[in-house]
Amino acid sequence: MKNKTKILTFTIMAIVLVIGTFQLSYAQENKAIKNQKMIHQKENREQEMLNMKNLAESLNLSAEQITELKRINLGLEKDLLELKKNIQLSHLGIKELLLDKELNLEEIKLEWQKIADLEVELKLMNLEAMMAAKKILTPEQQERLSKENFYRMFCLKKLHLLPEFPRKYR
Repeated sequence: MKNKTKILTFTIMAIVLVIGTFQLSYAQENKAIKNQKMIHQKENREQEMLNMKNLAESLNLSAEQITELKRINLGLEKDLLELKKNIQLSHLGIKELLLDKELNLEEIKLEWQKIADLEVELKLMNLEAMMAAKKILTPEQQERLSKENFYRMFCLKKLHLLPEFPRKYR
């Protein structure tokens, strides 16, 4: 009986050791991947900032225009934070509903609809901010700005000069 207990204890310790080793290995791999992503993002951000500085200079944005664009960006950021929070809370609500023994499809459907409505609102807010930003530009600046460049202009959010164009919320 003592031998069986010792063997069982040894087996459990071995399993815990193996699991711990795998977790440590996974954590180190995950950290390395995150570091690589951060380096890549930083390089992309720096290149994007250079391109966008050139775009801002080519448009000859005045100090007043830059200030107004920053105001639009700040207002949008505040609104987007609230919306993103509500979307994440709805996702958590769905997860909670899925844990129930009996799934209530109507409640889940309502949460999904709520998320869809919030995502539409998020996109509309960004579009409204883009339109407001475009109104700040002079007719000459608008003329110089092709449709492609207008979309790229919103990468100036990296410089905190323009509103953020929507990405999938985090």
